[in-house]
Amino acid sequence: MVGDITKDRSSDKEPLGMKKLFNLLLLFVCVAHMPTYAQTDAQTEVEEDSTRFESAEVVGEGRGESLDLVDEIDAATLYRDQAISEVYDFLAAEIASKREDWESAKEHYDALLERNSDPKVLERRIRLDLEAGSIADALPLIQKLVIQNPQNLANYNLLAQAYLLTGDIEYAARTYNHLVEMIYLTNNGVVEPSPYFAILKKLHEFEIPLDEQLALFKKMAALEEHDTFPLVLLAGFLIDNLRFDEAEGYLERALQLDSSNPKIYALYTYIYWNEGEPEKSILLLEEAYNKYQDPEIGLELANALIANFEYEEAYQRLIPLMILTNEDPAVFEKFIGMAYVMGNYDNIKEMLQLRLDQPEILTRAILNLFYFSEVLGNSENLLKVLPEIENPTAEYAEALYTIKAKVALAEGDYDQFNHYFEKIADLELFDAPSLLLKRLLMLQEMDEYDLLDQVLVEEAALLPEVESSYLAFLRSMSALYHQEYGEMVAILQEEIRNNPQDPIAYNALGYSLIEIDPKNAKVALPFISKANLMLPGRDFIQDSLAWAYYMLGDLERAHKYIVQAYHQNKDPEIIAHYIVILDAIGKREKAEDLYHRFNLFFGNSDAKEALIENVEWISE
Repeated sequence: MVGDITKDRSSDKEPLGMKKLFNLLLLFVCVAHMPTYAQTDAQTEVEEDSTRFESAEVVGEGRGESLDLVDEIDAATLYRDQAISEVYDFLAAEIASKREDWESAKEHYDALLERNSDPKVLERRIRLDLEAGSIADALPLIQKLVIQNPQNLANYNLLAQAYLLTGDIEYAARTYNHLVEMIYLTNNGVVEPSPYFAILKKLHEFEIPLDEQLALFKKMAALEEHDTFPLVLLAGFLIDNLRFDEAEGYLERALQLDSSNPKIYALYTYIYWNEGEPEKSILLLEEAYNKYQDPEIGLELANALIANFEYEEAYQRLIPLMILTNEDPAVFEKFIGMAYVMGNYDNIKEMLQLRLDQPEILTRAILNLFYFSEVLGNSENLLKVLPEIENPTAEYAEALYTIKAKVALAEGDYDQFNHYFEKIADLELFDAPSLLLKRLLMLQEMDEYDLLDQVLVEEAALLPEVESSYLAFLRSMSALYHQEYGEMVAILQEEIRNNPQDPIAYNALGYSLIEIDPKNAKVALPFISKANLMLPGRDFIQDSLAWAYYMLGDLERAHKYIVQAYHQNKDPEIIAHYIVILDAIGKREKAEDLYHRFNLFFGNSDAKEALIENVEWISE
């Protein structure tokens, strides 16, 4: 109720540090109108006199004289009747305001308000307190303004901000909640985007501390009976801070208010994914989509399927979604990626050609193709689908040259490989050391270790010392490839001595020791654990930890880390390790299902060797 919201706060102290925000509050105070009593003929005449008074004062100042006509006005004469006395106080207050004589202006406005509580005068009086940085003094006046016109949304907004800036979170929440209700009533219950979004933006403008923002939204969420925005916002924040149980409470309440909101299901998906239960998120999204047929929920379902390595099912879901949304750009981007995964190359090229005049959509789709080509390890197939573009951007040209260089390398055409890297250099997107490192990493990725060794001998000196970690990694991987195990260990140990904070070297040493002989897992584990401390949460390090624990027989920890790695990256080696560990902990059905998908997309991958060696029911 208005009576509760506009409680007496006249004695409250104004918090420090808010003065920089007062000018923002003035936007909500109307100062452009004369009070209603100033519209009679007699008052119009007095206004004209006041104009002459001000003009005379300016002329006097021009002559170098100090002429204050307001001081010369006979106040006793003007106070003979109320109307004229009000005009006198109004003029005196206005002139005092222009001179920044705030106390005098307040005195005259207060005199006016004692006789006639005109809202326009009240707004001008509030403005003085705000300009002086006295929000606490302005608060009771703003309350009066709201009481005078309880339907005025701008006044309610001003009152809520005044409560907020004086530190009264409770009443700020109540006032904002009432304001949101009024906005929905004014707009027949339909407002897009949510009014709470504007409130959030204002909190950021006012630089309200995060803990106060959260406290405000928690109180508003408790009061809200229709809008899910504060509940979803709080759930998102809690999820970001890994407080999943608390977040689920807000999401459950949001579902009670609006179970068709796609954002609720997206956040549930994130929770289940982080808890290692992707199937649970997929089931929830399937139920929601079947019930509401909302394309946004359908897209979330497709994303969840893709993230869970269920490419076939995702592709089948995206086909009708493309029709339903008339090939919405977000849906198109995912569809193109899945079409590439399924080998539908002709269709992809045709669809991309139709979007040559839509560069933003085209770019996002092509980036998605690059991603899946890296996942599948078949970048050469991109040449079958990418459209010919006249005057391509440097970034697009670089991506094409990179693919062509990789294809040339796979075919053993080293001259062409070097030629394409020269083309990349001409684009001037990379400095010389960065381009050299790109070339070296491609050689290592393609197992071209003889050429890698040659380039390292000839050009490694061009790399700065900060790249010592990559150099040590490349040299050690070459030694491992050539089965020079002692040399590999020596290279990485030297790097660790010279750079004891190098997580790549620690992880490479630990994992390589296991690759040499699984019995080395006990020796390798401390190195990998140190890498995890230096670079926590990285998929390739978590995969190494999982594999070390698997070799040591600690299946519980092995499962914990491989799940985390798998949910971040669908690299074939990580998937293979996941299948091995699933089988080891007795989840054969799940392992078989994952192996079916692995074999479909990565059947020729070197990662299959780990499956053949460690899973009895898998053979060549």
